[in-house]
Amino acid sequence: AFSPIFTQLGLTEGQGGAGGKLDSPKPAKDWPGSLQPGESVAAVLVSGDMTMTAAGTVTYNDGKRILAFGHPMFNLGPVDMPLAKEEIITTLASSYQPSKMGNASEIVGALRQDRHSGIAGELGATAQMIPVTMHVRSYREDNSVRKARDFHFNVFVNQKWTPYLMMATLFNSLSNLNDFSEEATYRLHGELKVEGQHKVELTTMQAPAETPIPTPMLLAGWWGDKFNRLFVNSDKLPRLDAVNVDVDLLPNRRIAQIESAWIADNKVMPGTEVPVKVFLRPYRGERIEKTVTVKIPAGLARGDHQILFSDAETLSRFQNIASTLNRIEDIPQMVAMLNEERSNNRLYVSLIESQPTVYSDEKVLPDLPASVLNVMQSGRATNHQFVSSPESAHEQTSVPLDTVVTGSYSLKIHVN
Repeated sequence: AFSPIFTQLGLTEGQGGAGGKLDSPKPAKDWPGSLQPGESVAAVLVSGDMTMTAAGTVTYNDGKRILAFGHPMFNLGPVDMPLAKEEIITTLASSYQPSKMGNASEIVGALRQDRHSGIAGELGATAQMIPVTMHVRSYREDNSVRKARDFHFNVFVNQKWTPYLMMATLFNSLSNLNDFSEEATYRLHGELKVEGQHKVELTTMQAPAETPIPTPMLLAGWWGDKFNRLFVNSDKLPRLDAVNVDVDLLPNRRIAQIESAWIADNKVMPGTEVPVKVFLRPYRGERIEKTVTVKIPAGLARGDHQILFSDAETLSRFQNIASTLNRIEDIPQMVAMLNEERSNNRLYVSLIESQPTVYSDEKVLPDLPASVLNVMQSGRATNHQFVSSPESAHEQTSVPLDTVVTGSYSLKIHVN
């Protein structure tokens, strides 16, 4: 499934054998004397319940340092990646491009340089890896757990490679459960423990889409994108102490579109709370009815206003555009943005006012006077852009739903 992606990264993938001994990034006790010239060596991208390695031949060993390959691996330059012994199973002879197939056996050191003329490593050294724990469950129609399995991985740390490897481990874990189907919906909750930062919590649901792309691949793409955004900053690489993720496979297509809303009396008073009924149309079955209490702010001006019932994408549209226009400068800023992201399995209730709002990265400046907006636009820095909206959406509340929520509906009210 990831063949086109890895081909672009310079990797030709091949089916390997077992890699069960690669359950720890620490070197084995018998590392002295390992990787003699002529032996096979494996650079480890992923270890644990899934193993991904790049293999080659050792050309030099002085007891502590080794050289291998005689050509570049990925040409990454300075690098920190585990090195492992490799047991060759068979050789595919070819006058054009012979290749060997083998199993990585145990970690014996760390790769330090990936250059045009070859790779260099240090025996007995430990490379930094990201420990990943994945808990996957599949559910029956009666909401009981049908099957559950835990997976454990160690993932190579690199700005370009880590997001793709996170995608591959998630997709592979779902495939190994052998329970996914075309109509299944996936529910994900992940926690990223970033050194020196607040914990990042990510939640989403992925229902089958009207595209040829399998649903697990869409979910894996969403998961990998979060790491891509975290690793692409101008400060430094983040250090992830742990990644924990729970994925639930639900047996049917869970997606509901916001259809309408109803209020008993659209004339309201400031400072009061009014109940509103919201109706959603699921993919199959009877429509969903939810009663939401909307608080009317005490200082809300008299006149006509709107209550917006929406999905996360509608409410976050301008903020998402703003974040794509500017490169995030540091890790705390990106951690804050990821934690503030809205989830697609909630119904959001917002009060709309006819005052402009400015979105800049993770910052939202609502209800700006026209004079302030003009000053900001005239004095805008050339290297930093923002997005303005003619209206301000004040999020009042959100309702959790065990389904993907799509669409929006505006309900007019009059404040006396």
